[in-house]
Amino acid sequence: MNLSSTFVQAKLNAISSNTCKTADELIILNATAQEINTTAEEINIELAGVATETTLVSILTNTEVIVVTPNLTRVTDDNAAFPPTIFRTMSFANTGVANAIINGVTLKPGEILNWDAGSLNNVYAAGVFSYNTTTNPGAELLIKWNT
Repeated sequence: MNLSSTFVQAKLNAISSNTCKTADELIILNATAQEINTTAEEINIELAGVATETTLVSILTNTEVIVVTPNLTRVTDDNAAFPPTIFRTMSFANTGVANAIINGVTLKPGEILNWDAGSLNNVYAAGVFSYNTTTNPGAELLIKWNT
């Protein structure tokens, strides 16, 4: 069956605006009931993981403020000022004239390392990072973390 594109477009518009009332109007577009049901099932599957209006309203109204506290220290000794609790970010800057060691890896003078847990719900556990500034005299670290 050959239908003009104008006719098909008119019927598609009628279907999408819910003014198409009969099965004959669907069949004239060469759409079988099985094809229509299959398409409807595919749409339902694609929408299965989409947030509902209730979920979106819940997210919109969740305005709890999470206070993040910045911390900063300069060290020339081992782990003296290391974060005692969980934290969200960690940065090491070697501001000395000798190599420092972070988690067993050399951090040369002038180099900076940054870590971010990824979101406010993610944190690093205390003890995840270690540093050493005493193996090489002249090493100094500027350490910044957010709790």
